[in-house]
Amino acid sequence: MFVEQGIVRHPEKPALLQRVVAAPRVVGRTTRRWSHAAGLTANISAALRRLHLLERGGADANTERLMFQRWLANNVCAIHGVEVQASGCVHLLDERSPSIVVANHISYLDPVAILSRLPAFSIAKREVARWPFVGGLATRLGMVPYARGDACDGARVLRRCEAYLDEGHSVLAFPEGTTTRGRTLARFHRGAFYLAQRCGVPVLPIVLRYDCDEAPWVGDEAFVPHYVRTTARPTTRMSMEVLGPMRPRSGESSQDFCARVEAQMHERLMSDGHG
Repeated sequence: MFVEQGIVRHPEKPALLQRVVAAPRVVGRTTRRWSHAAGLTANISAALRRLHLLERGGADANTERLMFQRWLANNVCAIHGVEVQASGCVHLLDERSPSIVVANHISYLDPVAILSRLPAFSIAKREVARWPFVGGLATRLGMVPYARGDACDGARVLRRCEAYLDEGHSVLAFPEGTTTRGRTLARFHRGAFYLAQRCGVPVLPIVLRYDCDEAPWVGDEAFVPHYVRTTARPTTRMSMEVLGPMRPRSGESSQDFCARVEAQMHERLMSDGHG
C-alpha cells in the first residue's frame, strides 16, 4: 500500500498471482468438460451403431440423424461453454416445413450452434469431411461436402440437397463460402438461392454475432491454437437473430434473389441486433 498526497494506492496484483488464484477454477472447468466429453463419446458410438442398423434394414435414417445431430450439437456447445441466444422470429426454428437456412460465417462453432437450435443438414467445404474424427462423424450424420469450382460435384450436391428438401428436411448453408470477423459480410454465392428457387422453398436468413473479438477463425490462422483459446474461455456467447423467411419474386433471377437476401442480412448485421 502506498500513500501519495493523502491518497491510498494499493499495488496491482501481480499477473502470476492472478493466474495462481484462477488456476483451480480453470482446472475444475476443464475436468468437468473432459468428463462430459468422455460420456459423449460412448453415446456417439451407440448412436452410430443404431444408424448403421437402420441403414442395413433399408429404413429412412434421416429423421433419426437429425434428432441425434441436435442432441450432439447441444452437448458439444455445453462442453465448449458456448451459449446460444436466439432472437427475432424464434418460432421458425421449430417449423417442420423445409427451407434453405443461410447464415453469415464467423467460426467453426457456427454450424454446431445453429444445429443445436434447429434440425437441418449442412453443406460444407470438402476439407471439413477430411478433418480427423469430426469430418467422418459429420458425413455419417448427413453433411453434404462440396468441392468449390467443380461443376460435376455441384450437380451431385444439388441432387442430394433436393432429396433432403423433398423429404421435408431443411438444409443449412453459409453463402459467403468463408469466414469473416463478423463486422460485415463477404459477397454471397448464389448456389443456395438457386436451390431454393428450383425446389420452391423459402430462404430463412440468420445473422450471427459473438460476444468477443477472439471468436472469429479467419485467414491462415492455425486451428489448434485458436481452438485451445476457445476452450479455455469460461463462456462464449453467440447471438442468433432469425429473420423472416424470404422467397424469390416473380421473374427474379437467383443472383438478384441472392443480392436481396445479402442486403437484408447486412442491414441487420450493421444494426447490431437492435431495432
